[in-house]
Amino acid sequence: MKRALGVLGGMGPLASADFLSSIYDYNLDGVEQYSPIVYLYSDPTFPDRTDTFFAGRDQELLELTENALYKLCELEVTKIVIACVTLHHLLPRLSAELRDKIISLPELVLARVAESKQSHLLITSSGTRFTRIFENHPLWPAASPYHV
Repeated sequence: MKRALGVLGGMGPLASADFLSSIYDYNLDGVEQYSPIVYLYSDPTFPDRTDTFFAGRDQELLELTENALYKLCELEVTKIVIACVTLHHLLPRLSAELRDKIISLPELVLARVAESKQSHLLITSSGTRFTRIFENHPLWPAASPYHV
């Protein structure tokens, strides 16, 4: 069976669609049948992450996130991208089974910044800032000298 990628999106449905488009922009090399299989689970009814975290209602988002991730797992995806950085605040509370499938966007960003050894402007939502997703990541010490 061919490997498949799952994308949990909809939190910014147009941003999720654009993210899906970028996957194919970087992976279409002529023959479309060689392109990756991608399942987009787009649910714009997720409550606003920033408002929910500010209000301390994390459990509500955790349950919605877990349900969506398990639905992607039922499609036998090998990896999952959560196309909302703020939602990454919940990763430590997910089961190890789910965490192992997730490609962490903050980890990718911080690794690239640290590798480049050049200054980068990090623009985030207020929810990402409030939950300190980047600052609490183990790669933050290596990347923070290059953070503007």
